[in-house]
Amino acid sequence: MNFTNIIRNDETCYTIDLEHPIHGWIPFSASENDPEESGREVFAEVKAYVDAHPEGDYSPVPPTDEEQLAMDIAREQAWVKGEMEFADEEIRALEDGEGIGIEQDWRTYRVALRAWPNHPSYPDSVSRPFYITSG
Repeated sequence: MNFTNIIRNDETCYTIDLEHPIHGWIPFSASENDPEESGREVFAEVKAYVDAHPEGDYSPVPPTDEEQLAMDIAREQAWVKGEMEFADEEIRALEDGEGIGIEQDWRTYRVALRAWPNHPSYPDSVSRPFYITSG
């Protein structure tokens, strides 16, 4: 069995690149608690290797700046989507005589949400727009 790029997630799980006989090199999570016997066998072999080579650095590799930026942008896109859906629901509820707040405040919030990706601090979540009520 061939594997490389070992990352210890905890004492019961490693993330590795495993050479699969059909698919070639694939990412694989080797877990002591894998429901499949073959998965537990991979874990045992990886653990034996790590135990025999304690000098290795098996800690997770931090993301590159580009990877971190992509993760931050994805997080903010998901947040904006959820907030837009929530604001839309509140506007519809207010149109039906229900809901909380003032309709124009929700509309102003939606405008701020749409503008958020163009803000100089984007995607720093500390600077996110927030709902402000005028009444």
